[in-house]
Amino acid sequence: MEKEHAVGYHPKPDNRIWFDDDRKTAVEEKNMSCKKWIDTLTSCRRLEYERLQKIAHKICKNEKGIQTDNCIKKILKKSMLGIHTNLCKGTNDDIILNEEDQNSWKTYFQDLLK
Repeated sequence: MEKEHAVGYHPKPDNRIWFDDDRKTAVEEKNMSCKKWIDTLTSCRRLEYERLQKIAHKICKNEKGIQTDNCIKKILKKSMLGIHTNLCKGTNDDIILNEEDQNSWKTYFQDLLK
């Protein structure tokens, strides 16, 4: 029985948005170099594989880091949008709701700093 036809099967979503064609070709070149190195086992092939491995690792790491930073910024931006409020504390520790009292913060901090 194929797993696609099984009850309750859901394919795993690919969350690697950062893994585009440039990264794919770099990893494929690295893998081909590794196969050539295994076939002949020369130091020249090993050095070529290590060079391509560093390149592939570097470009994947950089792009993944950028994508992760962007996701974190989006999450923080969404969470910060709900925090903004126009409420402030009055002199008797009551909450002032109306936006017309623009001087309430000024008076509150002046009283607090006295």
